[in-house]
Amino acid sequence: AVPLAVWAMTFFGLVLFVLMQLFPQQLVFTLYLPNRHPKWSLAIFALFILAAALIAMLEWGCRRWGGQLPGRESIIRRLAAAAAPLLVAALLLPNAVSVWRTPVDEDLERVYRYLATLPKDTLVAAHPDLANFVPLRTRRSILTSTEISMAWMKSYYAQMKPRVEASLRAAYATDIEDVDRALAPFGVHVMLTGPQAWATQGYLEPFDSLAHDLQARGEREGFVLRSPPRDRVLFHSGPYYVLRVGACDPGHCP
Repeated sequence: AVPLAVWAMTFFGLVLFVLMQLFPQQLVFTLYLPNRHPKWSLAIFALFILAAALIAMLEWGCRRWGGQLPGRESIIRRLAAAAAPLLVAALLLPNAVSVWRTPVDEDLERVYRYLATLPKDTLVAAHPDLANFVPLRTRRSILTSTEISMAWMKSYYAQMKPRVEASLRAAYATDIEDVDRALAPFGVHVMLTGPQAWATQGYLEPFDSLAHDLQARGEREGFVLRSPPRDRVLFHSGPYYVLRVGACDPGHCP
């Protein structure tokens, strides 16, 4: 009941995953294929296996209790079609309820509204996790986000890697001059900071060791962006700050 192509895809997905674990420097970032992607071959394999198993169970049930029930195959198809979306809804419901009950971060909403008032060509830097929704909510460009590996875009990772490193260095800087120094090569106008920067330890590979080193230094010397210099603050709401980066650009001054 499971096509040969599904078995082949699963086999090569496993082989690719093992090779990437054994030779990460030679394969992962040269092929622009992060090692988290092969896991989806296993997910698709599981979908086929579960679907085949469900059909087999329904057929067995019809044979066991349905006897020569007319239209048995039609009943099986209808049951499977009805069960599939209900199963998906049941699996997604707990997370949906959790998201629905999460209160809106009003301070962050005010930051989004402020950023949306800045010039259209404003480039915003932030910890990658904090920057994720800035383009959607403000229509302003960001230096980088959490999504730094796209297997179908050649050289994407090579361009994003230094941006992520600069964003982390700025987010966990101990001196405001370190922020300017990290972001200067990219022409960043403003830096956004907030609780997301302090919410987790480390970061995604291969930036985890860098993030840990920066966080350890910040714990010893103090994170400058937790209480930034007043002359750099363009906007402030709760724990969120929007800061001027470097010298004041005439087109991006308050």
